[in-house]
Amino acid sequence: MNNKLICLRNNNIFAIASISAIIIISFLMLNFLDNQTKKITKLNESSININNIIIRKTKCAIF
Repeated sequence: MNNKLICLRNNNIFAIASISAIIIISFLMLNFLDNQTKKITKLNESSININNIIIRKTKCAIF
């Protein structure tokens, strides 16, 4: 009986550890994805700015 109880306790500790690891990993992944989307939006903003500059220069060249 004592061995079974110890095994059950160890299984519970393992389950708690694995669940907490999954939660931590998912939190880190969410942070990573949030940072990636911020980088992508910055890239989009900069490319829009470059496009605006090119359009202005072509307007100057046309007119």
